[in-house]
Amino acid sequence: MTLFTPYSQALATFLTPLLDEAQVDPISAFWLPSRFNVAGTFTTPGGISWGTQGLVVSATTDLNGQTTPVGILAFGTRWDDYLYGSTAQNYTISTSTPGYLNLSGSQSLKAAPGGEPSTELADALQRLTLSLSEVDHLAGLPRSGARDHPLVDLARSGKTQAQARSMATLDAEASATGRMIAWAPTMYAQARAAIWQGVASLYSVPGLGARFPLICVGLGPAAAMAQMAALDLRPGQTGPSGASQVSPVTEICCYAFSAAPLGDTTFASAAITAVPALYTVNATSVDPWPSTTGLVTGVDVVGESHPLSVSVPSDRETPWYTRTGSVYAQGLGQGTPAATGTGTLSGQGAGFDTAMASAQAQLAAITYVTSLNPGGTVAIPSPYTAEGSVTAKSTEWVWMTLPWINLYKNTLTKSLIISLRGPGSIGETGAVNGGGYGTRPSWTSNGRIGSGILELADSLVAPLVAALPSDWTPSSIYYSGHDFGAAVACCLAYRAQTGSAALPKPTGIYGYGCQPFGDYAFVNQVYAPELGSITFQIQRPSDILTHRTGSGFTYVAGQPAVLDGGEGTTANGATYHAAALYSQLMTGARG
Repeated sequence: MTLFTPYSQALATFLTPLLDEAQVDPISAFWLPSRFNVAGTFTTPGGISWGTQGLVVSATTDLNGQTTPVGILAFGTRWDDYLYGSTAQNYTISTSTPGYLNLSGSQSLKAAPGGEPSTELADALQRLTLSLSEVDHLAGLPRSGARDHPLVDLARSGKTQAQARSMATLDAEASATGRMIAWAPTMYAQARAAIWQGVASLYSVPGLGARFPLICVGLGPAAAMAQMAALDLRPGQTGPSGASQVSPVTEICCYAFSAAPLGDTTFASAAITAVPALYTVNATSVDPWPSTTGLVTGVDVVGESHPLSVSVPSDRETPWYTRTGSVYAQGLGQGTPAATGTGTLSGQGAGFDTAMASAQAQLAAITYVTSLNPGGTVAIPSPYTAEGSVTAKSTEWVWMTLPWINLYKNTLTKSLIISLRGPGSIGETGAVNGGGYGTRPSWTSNGRIGSGILELADSLVAPLVAALPSDWTPSSIYYSGHDFGAAVACCLAYRAQTGSAALPKPTGIYGYGCQPFGDYAFVNQVYAPELGSITFQIQRPSDILTHRTGSGFTYVAGQPAVLDGGEGTTANGATYHAAALYSQLMTGARG
């Protein structure tokens, strides 16, 4: 037994206030309990840095019966910057483990400068590579006759034998330490120097001194950064400055919440061998973020898994709600976060229907619940009834298997609500966000929108047409959605209005927490003349996702309406973005 083994639910609970506080942008520690003493912060520049930031704190806690002062790195994510770099291509097993993690330990496969490869490397080369004469031979064969091996492509492309040997060395090292999901090493490399500098700020903390035990903790994308930091900062490691920068850590652990798989099974095994006190705490019953189902295979959760059972009200089971520190704290016995209460609307334009907006906010939350949790049930408010669901059809997005649209019928007014959700998992987020790249739609002559949003919108047209009711004719049609679902709703409504898709023309469009998705030309010159007067975008002032600027798309189509209220509940997390909270605030909203 060490300070950090075995897993401690008490320590996990102790750390939960840090999960949301580290995500606040700009970084602060305003709401931290007094048991945490802030020694500093670390952050990366905006833009393509992927948005890693965090708090450097010290605390005294009970570890296996010992009252112990510890250093803590609490990792957070600036979502604007994270989404800027996030694409589906970044969620593939394509990156060798960074050499600075030294996961091969004393059995390093690397040869000393000017020396011969180690025995382990020689054995790995024998297992993994072809002889150079065979490479030369295969390079001249037709494609169908060549063995499927990267060295063949190297030789075929005219690479030198030395380069082939280099590739073989990389293959051999990957065989020992595994491969990682592409985005994580890229994101960590951007922040590595700042993280090591942050650790140095703990030297002056009374009770810690020059050497101390360290805890790394993070939530969502930041969980991966916490895991990599625990590997990078473990005892004996050196930092970006080389041998002069030795880790001050005596023992280390990581508590990763809402953590997606970080690499293949070989990497996961090498990681927990290097740091046995790696713990993954996922609320698997309600939090879809960690899911990579259908996206990549052969991946594994890093560290010892401790699934968390959390029971949340069915109408709150939406991604940006269930992936908060407050919900994880609830799962660890800290009580259910308070509801937001009723909100107040202001600034809504002519034609805004408050009752309709309230109903559609509730339906938007329900669309998440029923789509992301197959078999889940939630009460649909009367007089609405469910009319079916729609799943995206796309040769590129074959892993998009969950519904994106629910259809609802108002049995009194015979109106049809086409309600779209936003992404829920790490994979869906990367694909729909599209990395901030823009594409001009084939159905417009001007302007660009996010490429992932366009792909999703176009892939939904045919299945949506097929799902429209055939046994009754709606008297009015509303398109609505939350997050990127609101953006896709605008695209579908525009195609319906202009006749570029066989969809019913909209009576109105209501969006909630819509992220910017179009450039000036699309929003103001293409969309506004057609639908601007009947499109309403409800936004909370503190919703950080509605104010994104890093993607290059800074415009939201339609008229803004401000939704105030609920600022004090911990259910907001750091984003204030959850569809469940929009639904709560809009129920009975005044204004």
